[in-house]
Amino acid sequence: NLELHEIIHHRDRNKQNNLEDNLHEVGKRDQNANRFKKSDLPTGVKKKQSRYEVYVTINKKKEYFGSYKTPEEAGQRYRDIVAALKDFDA
Repeated sequence: NLELHEIIHHRDRNKQNNLEDNLHEVGKRDQNANRFKKSDLPTGVKKKQSRYEVYVTINKKKEYFGSYKTPEEAGQRYRDIVAALKDFDA
């Protein structure tokens, strides 16, 4: 039973696909975050031609951290960089 703050989300963003494995409940905050997502690429990754580039914002400036063959490789590199930066700040 859904409460007022819960929303049904379509995992594939296709509102016509109402198969049970494509639907899940989310809160309003999660739904709003998902509404404005511009791509299915991992955070910090942009596609450029056939490669995936990693950018991390440091001190309000976007820094380039390389080009990778797959979005998964690029996403992992982004997460590694962010984790290293958090460790450095600690």
